[in-house]
Amino acid sequence: MKKILAIVLSFVVFSSTFANSPIVNEKVLRSFDQTFTNVESVKWEEFKDHYTVSFMHAGIQSVVNYDKDGQMLSSIRYYLPKMLPLYIFNKLKKEYTNDTLFGVTEVIYGEDVLYFVKIESAKNWITVKIDPSGNSEIYKKYRKG
Repeated sequence: MKKILAIVLSFVVFSSTFANSPIVNEKVLRSFDQTFTNVESVKWEEFKDHYTVSFMHAGIQSVVNYDKDGQMLSSIRYYLPKMLPLYIFNKLKKEYTNDTLFGVTEVIYGEDVLYFVKIESAKNWITVKIDPSGNSEIYKKYRKG
């Protein structure tokens, strides 16, 4: 009886693992493979009109959305501020001299790119929104407790 229960339990776990992994169409896989090499921790999700893949690439956590024809719709990447374009990084270092830059969320939707940079000051947590030209504005600001 214990053997049968163990086999049934193993089958349920095994089948649920594959139930959570969608079958991604060839166009989308080809597009992904042509763009990204040497990726780790790849996880796919299927939605009604698109696929989402999350993965690590060159030490950067990324999430990319593709339509069913394999066209990239949008992406989000999370990385360290030193990986920003240099003119943006330098601008932030000048503006926030006494503060700590500690995280970037890069959002690309179509051809639009925005960077959201997390900054810690002595009194506040700040998120600065920056466009590729270096124009910036405070997006969120929270007073430390």
